[in-house]
Amino acid sequence: MNDERKNNSQPQEEKKASIVIEETMIPIRSPEVTIREEMEEDGKYMLFNAENELILVINSTGRFILDNCDGEKNVAQLVEIIEKNYIINDGINILEIVKSYIGTLLAAKLIRIKEEER
Repeated sequence: MNDERKNNSQPQEEKKASIVIEETMIPIRSPEVTIREEMEEDGKYMLFNAENELILVINSTGRFILDNCDGEKNVAQLVEIIEKNYIINDGINILEIVKSYIGTLLAAKLIRIKEEER
């Protein structure tokens, strides 16, 4: 039975790795996610997803991005907001960093992508 679970979990991991984040996608925070602020003084926040019991510690920039995953802004707009609110060193590709971070949050089920209205 344990071997069976390992085999079943493998394709899910491969699927997570193949998520392609597009600039037009609109991320929204999952309602099951709570933010613990006990570590706020250190610039860290603990996210807890009650659905899968996942805990993830993020920094203040990660929190800023998560707070803006409101179901209204797309990935490109998140990048614009970051560029307006943070000093960005030359040569840093903010779009790729944000897309990677969104992919991490999505794989952890901390956010979801808002479905387009039909």
